Amino acid sequence: MIVSPRDCGIRERQGTTLLEVVIVVLILGVLATVASLAIPGATTPAQTLAATVGRARREAAEHGHTVKTTYRDSLHVIDIVAFVDGRVLIDSTGVVNPLTGRAEGNDP
Repeated sequence: MIVSPRDCGIRERQGTTLLEVVIVVLILGVLATVASLAIPGATTPAQTLAATVGRARREAAEHGHTVKTTYRDSLHVIDIVAFVDGRVLIDSTGVVNPLTGRAEGNDP
């Protein structure tokens, strides 16, 4: 007589457990983080523009005078004017709110 595992009280394993899924996701997250840190100079144009605006704003506040600078990348040339009070004028088309950092239009 042939006895199956089910007859002996042994259950066959089906699917994966939640713990296994969580461990795999954590490992993939760590690998993605390491990979992104390993790529030197992997900054987006938006990050570079934000850093340029931040430097201009900081310099204006520290030295007490308006700072004018230009941001250039392969597609854009953007003029930036940082005022002592924290306001920033970007390319004369929008103003960055000093509290929220969001662009606001210059609607008449």
